[in-house]
Amino acid sequence: DFCLSRGLGDVYKRQLETSVEFCGGTHLEHTGQAGFFKIVSQEGVGKGVRRVTAVTGREAVAVVQRQAALLDDLSGRLNCKPEEIAGRVAALQEENKKLQNQLKKGTAGDLAGAADKLLASAMEANGAKIIVGEMPAAPAEQMRQQVDRLRQKAGSGVVVIGWKDEGKVGLLAAATEDLTKKGADAGKLVGAAAAVVGGKGGGRKD
Repeated sequence: DFCLSRGLGDVYKRQLETSVEFCGGTHLEHTGQAGFFKIVSQEGVGKGVRRVTAVTGREAVAVVQRQAALLDDLSGRLNCKPEEIAGRVAALQEENKKLQNQLKKGTAGDLAGAADKLLASAMEANGAKIIVGEMPAAPAEQMRQQVDRLRQKAGSGVVVIGWKDEGKVGLLAAATEDLTKKGADAGKLVGAAAAVVGGKGGGRKD
């Protein structure tokens, strides 16, 4: 680890009128004794203070050799020249983003179909629909979207859906405004359902 004896800001303010001394524990007679110098990392350690870590001599050569080997490995895996790696990685990241979006759209379509089936088979009580059933696994936010969608389609009703994902159970419940005014409480409802599967739940009445 090397440290600056003066803050870099001070040096720049004085327009490099003062020298910057690097101290690695042992003072050298001249910089040539340090040999090859390679910065390997830098990080902020406080306000206006950065730590620069570097190696010299044989270790610096070893670091460069390891980095060159890594570049060769990556260029082989990506089937491109070393100078083309950054562009190839950016293209792969963009492709991955598009695939993730396609996957989300596909999942949303599957969820909508499953939700519509639950709505079609829903029971009715005093004009209110009771929509209960299992859904295919998906992120919680997408599940909330489907619950809101079912609530809107039902007009008047309660919704309780569940799904399993990697050995865990997820539950969501909702109630339309007209029923919450009459005493329906989705938070208590999901809490009761969660107790059946050994969990806990709660939330707003709607």
